[in-house]
Amino acid sequence: MAHFKQGIHVGLVLSTLLLCTLLLYSYHAYLKLPVSNFQMRGASSKLVQSMHDIAKAKLRDTDNRNQTNTISSDEIAEEHHCTPRRNIVFFKMHKCSSSTVQNILFRYGEEHKLDFVLPKEGNYLGNGQYLFVRSLMMKFPVKKYNVLCHHTRFNYRGMAEVMHSDAVYTTIIRDPISMFESLFTYGNFALAYNLPEDKALELFLEKPEYYYAIAHTAGKLRVRNPMLYDLGLEDRSLGDPLRIKRKIHQMEYQFDLVMITEYFDESLILLRDLFCWEMDDIVYFVLNARNKSSVRAVSPKTADNIRRWNFGDVQLYDAFNRTFWKKVEAFGHDRMQREVAELRKRKAYFKEHCIADVVSGDEGVWRPPGIDIDSFKLKPEASKNKTCVRMIQTELPYSDHIRKIQVQRYFKSANQRD
Repeated sequence: MAHFKQGIHVGLVLSTLLLCTLLLYSYHAYLKLPVSNFQMRGASSKLVQSMHDIAKAKLRDTDNRNQTNTISSDEIAEEHHCTPRRNIVFFKMHKCSSSTVQNILFRYGEEHKLDFVLPKEGNYLGNGQYLFVRSLMMKFPVKKYNVLCHHTRFNYRGMAEVMHSDAVYTTIIRDPISMFESLFTYGNFALAYNLPEDKALELFLEKPEYYYAIAHTAGKLRVRNPMLYDLGLEDRSLGDPLRIKRKIHQMEYQFDLVMITEYFDESLILLRDLFCWEMDDIVYFVLNARNKSSVRAVSPKTADNIRRWNFGDVQLYDAFNRTFWKKVEAFGHDRMQREVAELRKRKAYFKEHCIADVVSGDEGVWRPPGIDIDSFKLKPEASKNKTCVRMIQTELPYSDHIRKIQVQRYFKSANQRD
């Protein structure tokens, strides 16, 4: 009889655990629906939030048990037998050093023959106004793709349809003040609004609603909370505090890592840890960066006006800046310092062996009139080194190259079957 009762108790415990697991899974999936579908009410929201808090606490406990400051990340990877990630969504944000991250993914994907979600031409999946859907991409005879890293507007459902179910989702954001100045200058908004170039940003911010109405009529919508707009928040919601809050909350569950431009090397170390990659996989040269002569200084008054106009992007940045440093703390500050130092050492090595000079202007980089973009000139002996060549390749020619080899791969496969 005692054994019988014990068996009943065990069965009840296992059933309860299974039920909790299913509820947590359902809740996680629920949070990845579009914001308009995200509603929590009354007592049920308290129950779900309580379950979520328990799950996060368990994850934190697991992270703490796995942390150590005495062994290298390579040793940690070996100890836990992690497998390199090859199914990746990198949401490419405008003017946030995203072209440099994209180059890292291009190189890795080319080396490992991964399948990219590609624009039919150029470097945009769509025209910058529509959320990502399958019809915007070039079609290949595969059911699912490995890497999505071109400009588009974020749509989790649309991306999940074409990506493997275990894909990791990452993006990068930037301080809204410097980001907006860069976007405003690079986008040549002075010409669009018929404003004097040397005062265009200041004049725009004196009457932003007026110029925003002009932008809306002209279809140029990326002039308020541009990061949230890229992330899929609709134009009509960009001034709505509640919808902005919900969008940010939703992102916490959709993205595995949100990197910060101002802490680029630290971000790449977290990316490397998430992807279980080698250090040389994330070595980089900064691409598509304006020459210092093209960067405009922002006065304190202008900075305050940018914060007020783009208050949603400020909230976005503040939220994920906090999350970022929590991840750094979990990773280990000492370990982070060691790995950043190693990354910079490897960057210096490749710069010494690959780069002859940094020059302004490159036919493979789009730039508006009057804006100089830095590019790299290889040393003669480095021109045959595939790593050096790939590291300086800019977005447009590299996109064409990836598209060409992917077409050749599947065209060749079709011929072999025939």
